[in-house]
Amino acid sequence: MLRFLLSGTVADYNRDSNAPGLKNFFQVVTMRLKILGFIVLDWIDHLPEVTEILVKEWEKGNLIIGDESETVVETDFTDIPRTWMMLYEGRNTGKLITKIK
Repeated sequence: MLRFLLSGTVADYNRDSNAPGLKNFFQVVTMRLKILGFIVLDWIDHLPEVTEILVKEWEKGNLIIGDESETVVETDFTDIPRTWMMLYEGRNTGKLITKIK
């Protein structure tokens, strides 16, 4: 059985109809594919073991945490809403970190 994980859909919330994603539900039916959504809180009881795995992978260099996986934006408190709109406009890479001036 093959499994695929799709993540980061927040970037597609306000995209037009050309956004990447599943287009042909007919194939889902004819190929008898199963699509199952999940939320991280469904697995909260596994947090300690997942944390241990992630730390080990980071120590081995297999998990990279740094500038290439996040966008840090320094902004005034009053400009936070405008800064967060970057999420919906696809103007960030990875996490959007808001740093208050």
